[in-house]
Amino acid sequence: AMEGEVYKSIEAVANAAQEWNDMQWFMRFYIFQKAAYLLEKKYFYDAVAAVMEDYSKNPYEAMIDVVELIDFLNFNTWYAYQIYQEQPASADNEYNFVDYRPWTGYIAALPPNNFISIAINLCTAPLIMGNVVICKPAPETIYSFHFMLKILHEAGLPKSVLCVLHGDEKMIGEILLTDCDLAHVHFTGSMHTMHRLVRIV
Repeated sequence: AMEGEVYKSIEAVANAAQEWNDMQWFMRFYIFQKAAYLLEKKYFYDAVAAVMEDYSKNPYEAMIDVVELIDFLNFNTWYAYQIYQEQPASADNEYNFVDYRPWTGYIAALPPNNFISIAINLCTAPLIMGNVVICKPAPETIYSFHFMLKILHEAGLPKSVLCVLHGDEKMIGEILLTDCDLAHVHFTGSMHTMHRLVRIV
């Protein structure tokens, strides 16, 4: 990605945000539960192979990583459901309801290069709650990341709610982290990198 593509991704998720937010929460949840099902039943061995290829893990280590991702998708939708169940009491002549809104703006997801489960979780956890996400995956893990992204799309995830950028990390990071529409940074990595991100923000 050059600078133009980074700005286009910001525009793309901004345009997709309202429709994604308007989708019924249980329909959003279904997408990620279906992705977990596809990963477990249809693509499990291919996913393990993709993780072995990108992460240089043995079959056992790669299997653990894929199973953890399945758990993340299932548990995160379950925990989101628990949040939506937290509603105020209503009297006989009134109905009180809390509408859990996503952040205003986009989430910048910056995953590490050691676990596919973490990389996809950093994107999907905010998506489950109705946010839009721009992700900059680690350059060493492009194949496995896009393999999982294909599964998410097959499960029904609209393409514009998650934009993925590859390229110069410094350039992409500085544009995303200084943009006025940045709502939140979802990051797992070194303390040194974290302090740099905090300084930029």
